[in-house]
Amino acid sequence: MVQKTLRVLQTVAASPNGIGLSGVARLTEIPKATCHRILLALAAEDWVVLNEDTKRFHMSLSVLLMLSPTSDRDTALSYVNRLLEALATQAMETCGLDQPIKGTNTVMVLAQTASPHNIGLGRRAVPRMQPAWSTSTGKVFLSLGDPEAVRQELEADALFRDSPRGRDLDGFLEELAESAERGYASSRDELEPGAASVACPVRVNGAVPYAIWVGGPTYRLTPERVPEIAGLLRHTAHDIERVLARTPPGTQLGPAL
Repeated sequence: MVQKTLRVLQTVAASPNGIGLSGVARLTEIPKATCHRILLALAAEDWVVLNEDTKRFHMSLSVLLMLSPTSDRDTALSYVNRLLEALATQAMETCGLDQPIKGTNTVMVLAQTASPHNIGLGRRAVPRMQPAWSTSTGKVFLSLGDPEAVRQELEADALFRDSPRGRDLDGFLEELAESAERGYASSRDELEPGAASVACPVRVNGAVPYAIWVGGPTYRLTPERVPEIAGLLRHTAHDIERVLARTPPGTQLGPAL
């Protein structure tokens, strides 16, 4: 079954315009019913996405961001990276794009662009996992959920209960409500002492599959700068949203489409 799954995934990856179920079954020589089960499983894990209009499967943007380096090709991936580079230059801080991990209180950093400063957030591997409650992007995703459901999830999370935020759950939930109302979230001395960040959602077709962030040392990314950074984030998020909204889910722009 692992071999069949890899064959299905390779077939989708080799189809820049997307591919339907029948096409996958024909090219892999795997029964259609089996292909369907594999594709549904891959979609559930956000490895592939189904364009409901064309009924074609595409590689997800998340996987492409993880696996594809920045290039000069006119693609959705390179465009997102160029937007992040521009944001880092404007904010003069490190910035990136995160995704929530389904069924967990965890976010994955999918892309990151370094600060122009010599002193900034340390260079760390991408992709990487981080606890949602200690990051600004995680707070963005949590703030958009049902408050009671979020409370139950956090109460059941042993790591959260043992964290400083877990000892003031009501205060944390109030912060999430404020974040939802103003449209951005911030973090200060939570992921690491001396580190701060601000994040806002990226909305695509009524969902929030990603959030972008700007982060830096607390002595530079002061509370007074947060509204300014939030404005830059909103502008960049809107640019990303326009690209993804007119692009088949998970596919690239330009020649790769």
